[in-house]
Amino acid sequence: MVSQEERPLDSPHALVRQAVCQMFAGLARLQPAMVCTRTTAADVSVPLAWHTDMLPAAALSRALATDPQVLGQPLIQRAFLQHGHACFFLTPQAYGAMMKHILANTLAPDLPDPGRDPVDHAIARCLMLARKPGKGCPPDRALQAALWLAMGIPEAEGPRREALRRSSAQAFLSLFTGRSPAQRLSLADSLGELAACMARLLAYQDPV
Repeated sequence: MVSQEERPLDSPHALVRQAVCQMFAGLARLQPAMVCTRTTAADVSVPLAWHTDMLPAAALSRALATDPQVLGQPLIQRAFLQHGHACFFLTPQAYGAMMKHILANTLAPDLPDPGRDPVDHAIARCLMLARKPGKGCPPDRALQAALWLAMGIPEAEGPRREALRRSSAQAFLSLFTGRSPAQRLSLADSLGELAACMARLLAYQDPV
């Protein structure tokens, strides 16, 4: 399970944390460490009510008006307030841009023994699905959630990284569960680039 790096990889989660802080510049006293990228309510959340002198709804509205972006693409698909936290779902374009960043800066891993463990099984499945014609990130919420989870692997360390590998592998493998045969076929055909990206993330190792 080895993936060699061509160039240093900027963590997608770090890129999004930076972009979220930029959109609230002058509106809230937020630091990247305050931006949660592992929330169950959305892709990203920030404790807005505790770090702004404005009404949270007003601060959020003005922040969204700045047209926040990541890697040159629109960042926010949907935003809402929940118990003082500003919560965000990312756009398919943002996911697509981060996928391209990963694909441009990493090499595909070697095909592992799929029977060795669930992570290697998921990597092997991803490499197979990477041959499909799909481009970009399909507008499938479960798929985006699995991808976003895996995008946290590069910045994680030690046991946390290995736990993320396992949970990301499980999330990817479970994508086909509960779908009809026609839906599974359609999903598989859409994966192409996303599966190639998932393989690299699941096999990610720090540059030597």
